[in-house]
Amino acid sequence: MKPVKIRIFDFDDPAEWKKVLAVVDRPFVLRALDAGMNALCSCSEKKWDRQLGPWRYSRKEGVNWSILNNLLPQSNNPFWYRISGGCNSIAPWCGAVGSVLFPNHQWYYANNQKVPEYGCHSAGIGFKEGKQPSLIIMDILFGQQVLRDKTKNWLVNILAGENAKHIPLIEAIKRLESGHFTKPLTNGK
Repeated sequence: MKPVKIRIFDFDDPAEWKKVLAVVDRPFVLRALDAGMNALCSCSEKKWDRQLGPWRYSRKEGVNWSILNNLLPQSNNPFWYRISGGCNSIAPWCGAVGSVLFPNHQWYYANNQKVPEYGCHSAGIGFKEGKQPSLIIMDILFGQQVLRDKTKNWLVNILAGENAKHIPLIEAIKRLESGHFTKPLTNGK
């Protein structure tokens, strides 16, 4: 078995964020954002307003809410997309950004409901077969500061390990658009 090259995309790196900003208004990326956020809002009887940004829909009891509410992030920075307690909602957007930036990878919505510290976590991941297989994790919620406290393999094990479930990204978006958010978005229908 060939070693897999692993990359965790750093949304906090200014050069990487510049790449993200270049694609955030693409129709597929906006569709993924709207699908995840509309699904979240349908569960709480709120209306998704893209102008407010995902961060405004954070769970208010989360630490990030009080920090973000005081900072009022602008739409041109990563904090605008960081939704505390909303990994399921922003994961399709992360995957869509990855699919545009790295089109040679196959993109999935990844979910693991067996994460002791978090209960569950979701993100976008891309796989590429070939001479040099690779895995890219697109997860705006776990910035590099969190990864420094853990190990790189910690996030890889959560999202690509044996307990992780993967759904092709477009299928996940279609399921969210059709209202299947109330059921866990995993391989098991």
